[in-house]
Amino acid sequence: TDPSKPEYISQEKCYEIMGGRMVQHMLQGFNTCLFCYGQTGTGKTTTIMGSAQPRRERGLLMRLVDDVFVEAGKQQDAGCQVHVVMQMLEVYNEKLNDLLAEAEPNPPSPNSL
Repeated sequence: TDPSKPEYISQEKCYEIMGGRMVQHMLQGFNTCLFCYGQTGTGKTTTIMGSAQPRRERGLLMRLVDDVFVEAGKQQDAGCQVHVVMQMLEVYNEKLNDLLAEAEPNPPSPNSL
């Protein structure tokens, strides 16, 4: 996260390296997966999410979703039928979390199951 360090890579460059190809594969009908793994504090969340503002600090996920729908819109404008299915999952402490599911207002306690 320090631009003065030699190993630093900007959000834009990271997306250029990985994200663009993923969008093209999706548009060709292939399933794609973005998987980040590593020790706590190594920048996985920053790389995936980034910050909504300023725009140049948006992470891979925000850029991918935006580009998928921009490209899908172009294809629809050209007369194509487009169907997008997306999952966002997090594995944390050996538990799987669906990041797109609506939160339950009063989730059941583990003892009530």
